[in-house]
Amino acid sequence: MNTEKGQYKYITEYVSEGKRYGGSIFAMSKKEAEKKLEDKRLTERIVGYDPETLYLND
Repeated sequence: MNTEKGQYKYITEYVSEGKRYGGSIFAMSKKEAEKKLEDKRLTERIVGYDPETLYLND
């Protein structure tokens, strides 16, 4: 898959006030997604990604 023109959707989860929540991060690679999480300074972590979908940048 050509990732130069788009981004993958990485599935995330985090716990806040004892409750578990889900979210997502769009990035070119798992390494970039982890860096974005680091920048957010949350307890969120990557739990998977959507291998079927490539989100194209405009």
